Amino acid sequence: MVLLVEDDVHVRQLTVRLLESLGYRVHEVIDGRSALAALDTLTEIDLLLTDMMLPGGMNGHELAIEIGQRGRAGLKVLYMSGYSAQSVQSNGWLTTGTELLSKPFRRHEFATKLRTILDRPKGDAS
Repeated sequence: MVLLVEDDVHVRQLTVRLLESLGYRVHEVIDGRSALAALDTLTEIDLLLTDMMLPGGMNGHELAIEIGQRGRAGLKVLYMSGYSAQSVQSNGWLTTGTELLSKPFRRHEFATKLRTILDRPKGDAS
């Protein structure tokens, strides 16, 4: 299952449709707090797909750190952003092994990136 964290309703709906068309099950939320609450009840999450910029005082990077501190350090993460990779990198949010998908993205690019991340052995950040 993919835990999708995206505050823009149109982007979220489009991403849910795209994920479902690719055969993934999705649980969607709008912010970091909702994502953390979902993690308390959902045990079968394979991937956190989160926007970098989120409302509510927690960005996608901080969300991933909090998830790791709550015992899910091995959860695979794919960040999305409308900002350039260089801009996100300059904030220190991307570290070795993290993945970023720039918005807007194409279906093929999205599908390939998802498969690449999900097919990695657990704990392999490269």
